[in-house]
Amino acid sequence: MPGPRDALSAARASARSGAKQSFWSETWTSHTTLLSELVGMLRASRPALRVDVDEGWRPNRDLSLAIGRWGWLHVGMLVEEHAEGACLCRVRTRLRPSLHGTLRGLALALLLAGGIAASLALYTPPVGIVVAALAGVGIAARTAWQAARATAVLDRALTHVTTAAGLIRLPMLPAAAPPPADTTASDTVH
Repeated sequence: MPGPRDALSAARASARSGAKQSFWSETWTSHTTLLSELVGMLRASRPALRVDVDEGWRPNRDLSLAIGRWGWLHVGMLVEEHAEGACLCRVRTRLRPSLHGTLRGLALALLLAGGIAASLALYTPPVGIVVAALAGVGIAARTAWQAARATAVLDRALTHVTTAAGLIRLPMLPAAAPPPADTTASDTVH
């Protein structure tokens, strides 16, 4: 069952740059090993999600998780080698609509707009607006729940795989703000 943290992760993944996580290990591990273990964990997890593994031709993702028929959760992984066999693993997740999901969304928007227009033309109290609003809220809630559930499954599988490989999750720092300007007594005006 996805929680508020999973909903926040799904919201971050839907941003243009996606959600990013970093892991550190003092011993080297391979990109292929981590991805193979992650795919195995995702395919064995419940609820089962469709896992599409990239063959290496796409630079922006290594695997994708289907979210219903409307979207994909793309996962990209990079392992950087550091001194004395240490490694830094970076994982990025991005939530993107599929073509099928985009077409369904547009068709639904047109259907709701037509229903609202017909309701305004036929009924004095615009009942159609309330029905359309409730339908829109219901669809948005289901979509958000599916995205949060897929994000939760991925996060649990990624945590299991990285822990088993001896990787430690690094805290993500907020975007760096410019350092405050140094002011000295000679710079200030009295």
